[in-house]
Amino acid sequence: MKGQPHILFILTDQQRADCLSVAGHPALPTPNMDRLAAEGTRFTQCYTTSPLCVPARMAMMTGLYPHNSNHWQNDAEMPLDADTFTRQLQQHGYQTCGIGKHHLYPMYRDEWFDLREYDDKYRTIGFDHIEETCGVWGIKGCTSAYTDYLNELGLHKPLVDYLQNLSAQPDETRRFTAEPLPIPAEAYMDAFIARRVEHYVENYQESQPSFVYVGFQGPHEPWDAPQEYAERIDPTLLSDPIPELPNGDWLPERSRL
Repeated sequence: MKGQPHILFILTDQQRADCLSVAGHPALPTPNMDRLAAEGTRFTQCYTTSPLCVPARMAMMTGLYPHNSNHWQNDAEMPLDADTFTRQLQQHGYQTCGIGKHHLYPMYRDEWFDLREYDDKYRTIGFDHIEETCGVWGIKGCTSAYTDYLNELGLHKPLVDYLQNLSAQPDETRRFTAEPLPIPAEAYMDAFIARRVEHYVENYQESQPSFVYVGFQGPHEPWDAPQEYAERIDPTLLSDPIPELPNGDWLPERSRL
């Protein structure tokens, strides 16, 4: 194990490749990601294996395309016998940790549930330490360490009420609403995740090298930037949204629904 580096794996959600100031975006200052790019390698031609969250995440974990794993939809679950890269890291002496949004198991059910029910599954697929938070929309239907934190501050119910009201809006309204959540910036999910990672790293005392998977929720919708950060952006420098085009004749009927 001597000489094996600690590994910090950071994943953002639904972030366009050009939404970085280092990539030339005129309006979005991203100094921390720019620094990572300057100290490493920024790939300019890199493509996801799937436009859907769970199949893409499974592909990253296993190295299998969706047509190999036969997992195509977001209701899929990571098989417990999957040969994940976290298992491979464990076999090579690493202590593995996952904090944030992983979404390898369902974040939505018909009834309210606790995300920590999945902890044993995450351990089985290769995480020694796991803190799953889901995404912002998941707060409406599940509890986690993050919702415990919101409850301590008296912020959970106001946030759930806000998300319920937003999700009830017509699709053309909900999808294009951009406004802050009714909570302070330091209580946002990504801020909470960052603090949990910082705590884990600062208190890590094992002799094994560590692997830490950080799953940030942002910038996945809802478009909820805190006001103090949104005000840093000049909206006149933002391009108009790309309009949706009608389905082509090539699209199978079952996919047009």
